[in-house]
Amino acid sequence: MKTLHRWLALSLILLGALLMTYMIRVESEPGLIPLAMLGTGVIWFLIAGRNPRTKK
Repeated sequence: MKTLHRWLALSLILLGALLMTYMIRVESEPGLIPLAMLGTGVIWFLIAGRNPRTKK
């Protein structure tokens, strides 16, 4: 399940980057939705990549 979350986060980052590139070329500004997608993807990737704490 951990690898699934990492792949989904990476795909969100990639999609956000592509959309940001498109928005910059068309409107000369990055736009809020691509920035939010990138930010969410990066945070999600970092959370999915950390090691869970063992419970005693």
